[in-house]
Amino acid sequence: MFCCLQSRRDYHLICAVNYSRCGDVMNESKIVYLDEIRKKKLPPKEFAKAIMTLPAKERMEAILDRSDAVAVVRSMPEQDLYVTVMEIGPDDALPLLSLASMEQWVHFFDMECWKKDRILPAQGIEWLERLARSGYEPLVRWLYGVEFFFLISLVKKWLRVAVKPDDIDLTEARDYLPPNTIDDTYFWECKYPQYEELIKHILSILYETNYTYYREVMEHAMLALDAEVEEEAYRFHRGRLEDLAIPDYYDAIEIYAPMEPNDIVQRELYRAPNTPTGEYDEEPSVASFPLVHSGRSDFLKQVMESIDSATLTDQLRLELVALANRVIIADGVFVGDPDQRTEALDKVYATLNLGLHFLSGGQRDQAVKVVNNVFLEHIFRVGFGLIHRLGRRARRLIQHGWLAHCPTGMNLLEPPWYETLEALSERFPMFYRKAPLNATVSSWNPRQDFFRTTTDIAEASADLDTIACLGAVMGLMKIDWNQIELELWRDGQVLTLNDLTVTHLLFTAAANAMMSGSNRWIVRPLPVKEWPVLYRKLHPSTLLPYIRNVLNMNIPGENWQKSLERYLEPIFDEYKEEMSELCSAQEPPDPRWVRFFIFR
Repeated sequence: MFCCLQSRRDYHLICAVNYSRCGDVMNESKIVYLDEIRKKKLPPKEFAKAIMTLPAKERMEAILDRSDAVAVVRSMPEQDLYVTVMEIGPDDALPLLSLASMEQWVHFFDMECWKKDRILPAQGIEWLERLARSGYEPLVRWLYGVEFFFLISLVKKWLRVAVKPDDIDLTEARDYLPPNTIDDTYFWECKYPQYEELIKHILSILYETNYTYYREVMEHAMLALDAEVEEEAYRFHRGRLEDLAIPDYYDAIEIYAPMEPNDIVQRELYRAPNTPTGEYDEEPSVASFPLVHSGRSDFLKQVMESIDSATLTDQLRLELVALANRVIIADGVFVGDPDQRTEALDKVYATLNLGLHFLSGGQRDQAVKVVNNVFLEHIFRVGFGLIHRLGRRARRLIQHGWLAHCPTGMNLLEPPWYETLEALSERFPMFYRKAPLNATVSSWNPRQDFFRTTTDIAEASADLDTIACLGAVMGLMKIDWNQIELELWRDGQVLTLNDLTVTHLLFTAAANAMMSGSNRWIVRPLPVKEWPVLYRKLHPSTLLPYIRNVLNMNIPGENWQKSLERYLEPIFDEYKEEMSELCSAQEPPDPRWVRFFIFR
């Protein structure tokens, strides 16, 4: 937890739970934690913050158990309530929705009824139905409190409206006017027939409570230009979200614009009006969900905990929420899915940790100065710049390097090199985290992970160096892919070209050269009939020194040789382990089980 990013009051309660635990221990800790919160009898606002560490359903139950549930819900930042409702499911969360304020309902429509700069009418009418099911009062509050151009844009997309001409009898006009009317003046037809009764109910409320407003809505729905109304609605929509540190899509994707350290802009600390000391009269309402994520970015966590400025702490909270929102929107994350949300937040913390590690050289004191003077967004973009360069290099190697000239591409690489290159070529490049040297096979599973430190960057860069150097090895060999495919022995370990790896090509080419006495490395499957004689010549003590000698002679440069050694050493070790005894045996090993060569 980032304790320093919590409120100056009782918000430290969030830090009390280790949310990364699982199973019965975690469930038990949540119960104990909730009991402790209840005993403290926190005021609504602090209670709403503290329970954000709980799963959404338990969060809703904890709220509804309080006598002041309305105050708790309405004290929740719009985003926290939205995340809670979406994780539970809007229809299952109606008890919470019925307690929401008009501003919170507006936020639900803002988040669910827009796609970039376009209104989604079907989603709008679905949320209107939920609003109506929440009660008459919330519905009326929303109808008269929602931004006018947004309401008109929805109505225009829901209805076809016409007005009865003054000079035509009503009976005659009904033959060509839309079928529905409330006042025999404005006639309408619902474009979503299944919601016709709901629309009629909405219009009846407007007609009965404020006919002037009803008439204005119908006139605009009939006469206003669609594009102008929607553009004006979008302007207000964007402004409301910006007030909550939520960018629109086009602004959000700028978070993935790499930044060089020289382009960093120095921060100016925010000071609230009429508070020269920088203290807030009232703590700003900031979403809690990005702040309760239990990140693994130890260096960032240590640096944040070293900050003793309340003003800076509050600003960092705002910046962290804004940064999380940018990533969530740019990635199209469904916030109702806790796994997607957690992954997005982990990306934020990991990339911040990486950027901070790079800018400070891994020195905590220097990192504290960086956080004091640099926006979190810029730290993130510097970190992403390091990742972006690796990803671009990986894709260039696949599309234009030596792999591009091989019919099976990345399939030529052995694990974990294939997984390493695959992870780096993702849209957001990932780090294939291999087992540490001291880890046992059972205690560690290699996996894709976010880049977290400059050590990860250095390791991935070295991996790319190694893969690039393999191109020089491939250049030493003459390979006729079509001929190999025709000659492959169907009882061997390699059945198709897709089964081939650099190891197969290298060991087979070396075996052919030793067998023929030629200096040329030609990759041709070894004849199965000659295997009983040939296998003795392939003893590790003979074959491996020969391969090393040829590579050292033809691939100059100490750096290149070191890079190749990272790839070849584990393969050579495996060859020693498996083939030493087999190549010394009186009987030849069954070629069907020999995995280092290809046979014909």
